[in-house]
Amino acid sequence: MKITLNTPLAFYPLREGEPYVDNDPSNLLDGTITLANEIRKIFLVSDNVAFNRLYAFAGQQYINEKMWDLGLCSTRIRHRLSVPMSQEENGYCEPIEISVPGCPVTLAPKHNTELIQCFEGDCKPLSLGVKHVLENGELVLNPMDFTMKNCISLMDLQNLMVKLFCPDVEQSGEPCKMPYSYQMLLQEAMADYPSESSNPVYHKEEFPDDYCKVCLTSVLFVSSLSVV
Repeated sequence: MKITLNTPLAFYPLREGEPYVDNDPSNLLDGTITLANEIRKIFLVSDNVAFNRLYAFAGQQYINEKMWDLGLCSTRIRHRLSVPMSQEENGYCEPIEISVPGCPVTLAPKHNTELIQCFEGDCKPLSLGVKHVLENGELVLNPMDFTMKNCISLMDLQNLMVKLFCPDVEQSGEPCKMPYSYQMLLQEAMADYPSESSNPVYHKEEFPDDYCKVCLTSVLFVSSLSVV
């Protein structure tokens, strides 16, 4: 049984009333949900649905532990994006069906029973702004509390980029090992403008070249290190 980044996936409901999802119209290849397409979407335009699917596939505990193993100890991935859930609810992940030809496999739902603690026990309150909008559209006339949000330090974020694209540079923590084709998929998705993507396709009027390209500067910087 061989599973690749292009193996079709289907997501069962996590909560009552949610749908079973086994297709993605943005994937122009065959309309299926695949890890490759979700990875491209998350880096091309910062797609929250793609983030949530990858979060569910890997699981909250696994994501954090792997980042810590890489030496990126400030990482705290606690919650999905644009989906209102408690900390406890975010510890659950929905069952996922992997459509292997002739032998579909369903991954058991993952459940992290331990809350992701603050880095080095430092949980100082962090509120920003003067007002914010809740997921249901309600306007709250108070700063937004970021204390228990997903986070990673700028230094660890930069160290991750170096691990991905300059693995010969010696760093603390485990090396980031992956097949060359996976590395190329990441590098292309991180560096491409949305308008340069042929799958998925993004229209420049809705997604201009600078739309959510939060990784572009880091990719260019890290890439420059390899030719110095």
